[in-house]
Amino acid sequence: MQSATLRQAFLPGLRARKPLLLALMLASLAVAAACSSGGSEPEETPTPVGPGHVPVENPDGTGRPDSPVLTGDARRGLDSYVANGCSTCHSGEDLSLGPSHVDVFELAANRVEGLSAEQYLAQSIREPDAFIVPGYPSPSTMPDFSHLTAEEVGHLITFLGTIVPEDDSPPVISVGSLPSGNAEEGRRLYGTIGCSGCHSLGTDRIIGPGFVGVADRAGARKPGLSADEYIVESILNPGTFIVPGFPRQMPAFDELSPQQIADLLAFLKTVR
Repeated sequence: MQSATLRQAFLPGLRARKPLLLALMLASLAVAAACSSGGSEPEETPTPVGPGHVPVENPDGTGRPDSPVLTGDARRGLDSYVANGCSTCHSGEDLSLGPSHVDVFELAANRVEGLSAEQYLAQSIREPDAFIVPGYPSPSTMPDFSHLTAEEVGHLITFLGTIVPEDDSPPVISVGSLPSGNAEEGRRLYGTIGCSGCHSLGTDRIIGPGFVGVADRAGARKPGLSADEYIVESILNPGTFIVPGFPRQMPAFDELSPQQIADLLAFLKTVR
């Protein structure tokens, strides 16, 4: 039960991606049908959205009582998102080409110092090489959408703001709620669950960075997270932050119990 709760708490994005991909495929078909029905602009109708605030199929078109709907600029942004192929790289299970857009506003606000979330997203749409998210190819594989008007970019940004994790997602685990960790047991886990296959206990690079001094570096990795919080997040949801220069390959160890997480954390803090 505890591991299931942890998995839900740290992977809300994964739960939102599958319906997003299906919805965008359906929206794409709708756009194609409208274009082939005589060329007249289709009448704007609300787009039902379900868990994760992303569109889902709803035959009666009414939406569910607890689901918001997309209209106006957000709906125009969805149509543009589909027409410009954004879903090809930013939704689904394979995110090797581009990061997920789930909760992108929160992430965007902290990407580039001095830029608001809206300014960063506008820059990313028109100048994708201006900032490369760590772990993704440089130069960017994303095409340049500088041909879009300011109004069209605004519509896309409005739509992106609707893609958030499910409202009923459990709160993220608090490091303060973890039991006391046993560093010796954490050392054993390091050797038995696969950590040693990618992370040395020195400065040597295997696949991931070496663990020597990790407790000292961790506090500066991600704004707003303490060293302990960053380490725990990296164990349970490693795709949230990729150390620059390293591949996006670490699996999520979300099946670990709170005690095992605490033991690993205690051990890693001793590697100096």
